[in-house]
Amino acid sequence: MNDESPRRTEGISVFLDESGTHHGAEVVLAGAVVTPHAALMEAQVVAAAHDAIADPALWPTFEKMTAFERSGFHYSADQPSTRDQFLLAMRRMDYRAHVAFSRHASGVEGVELLVNMYYTLVRNILLRYRTEVIVFAFEEESRMNSLYSRIVGAARDDVANTLGLRVDATAVRANKRAPILGVVDYVLAVAGHALATQPKAYEVGRFNRGLPAHLAHLIDFDRAVHRSSRKGIELL
Repeated sequence: MNDESPRRTEGISVFLDESGTHHGAEVVLAGAVVTPHAALMEAQVVAAAHDAIADPALWPTFEKMTAFERSGFHYSADQPSTRDQFLLAMRRMDYRAHVAFSRHASGVEGVELLVNMYYTLVRNILLRYRTEVIVFAFEEESRMNSLYSRIVGAARDDVANTLGLRVDATAVRANKRAPILGVVDYVLAVAGHALATQPKAYEVGRFNRGLPAHLAHLIDFDRAVHRSSRKGIELL
């Protein structure tokens, strides 16, 4: 696997990350943000960060602002007003989100669960964008880094062997500060809060109002159903 940013001159860029893998988390999620215009989207994220830094009303302390300058958008660390501003900026971006989740009822946990989730997301995206050159950029994660190329390769081989489709797809690792990973982080955070056992009304509302226009797939691994905005509910 190459440790580099995905190609941005042609084809489709896919940025992937996970959430909820820490002890005590209610929902484990894996997500992918797909865009045909990665360079533009990256510039939009950077511009949104500059706008946030330039607004003193968003920062209760200088330390919080400098921490944001170093790390970029991260839902769990950002101020509520910063979150609202970035969620609004995300609505204007050109991307589609694919999210898989589990509430620990599938009997599969840990790395095995994440591999299964990523494999399903990758395979779905390969099928949807099969005529494009696709680069899957996974956020660097020490326990998963060696698996990313294998996940993409296995999904690519499966669609070739079972469906006769030859898809040009590769895997790379993305630095944790890659701007578009901030979008993935927010998508997973909003989805995770809304999918919790007892979500707050505003969290459900934020999910229902903010993501549907961008949400391509929501996959429930516990029930093994595949919700698609276009196809309804199908078996995985």
